[in-house]
Amino acid sequence: MSIQYTMQEANDLNNEGATLLYPRMLLGSCCTSEELAERISENSTFAPGEVLGLLRLLAHEAASAMADGRPVKLDGIGILTPGLFLREGKEREQAGGNTPRRNAQSLCVGRVHFRVEKSMLSEVNQRASFERSAKRMGLRISPYDAGTRLRMAKQEIAAKGFLTIGDYAALAKVSRHGAGLELKRWASDPASGITATGRGSHRVYVLAAG
Repeated sequence: MSIQYTMQEANDLNNEGATLLYPRMLLGSCCTSEELAERISENSTFAPGEVLGLLRLLAHEAASAMADGRPVKLDGIGILTPGLFLREGKEREQAGGNTPRRNAQSLCVGRVHFRVEKSMLSEVNQRASFERSAKRMGLRISPYDAGTRLRMAKQEIAAKGFLTIGDYAALAKVSRHGAGLELKRWASDPASGITATGRGSHRVYVLAAG
């Protein structure tokens, strides 16, 4: 088996009207826990049912650790880190004190960030082979101009408190690749009113101070 990929057309958001090509993986069907259990069983002394039980216990105990505010490190896989969100319908607290103070009941763990270990990426690449598919992905053109996209992004941040690449891709109807490039460009331009915070998979975009 090999990784199938194609070349995706996308708007060059830095040059309206131009297009770029970038590789896009064609994902196959999801590998389920049951399939993983079978694979592990074939290479160990554990029965598939035992492996499934351990996977479920791992999920339970990882959730319990994150409920204590602790990241979970899975050796050879990566780190799971819980992230706080405001509950739906709760306004963001402002530093000036003109809005209600947010208490614990206003918060929830709205996302678990995953940062893969380099050893996992290395093993995937050691095992992987790549094959270009004859399939060609068509151009993904945003129906909004650059000014409208910026305004939409700022409105979304004002409402939610932050913006991820995935959020913006869905909002502006562009590819994740294009969304990431545009957000990065805005974050480097003080006139945009948008800046970035966090690193790696924890990187999000917020309104610039002032």
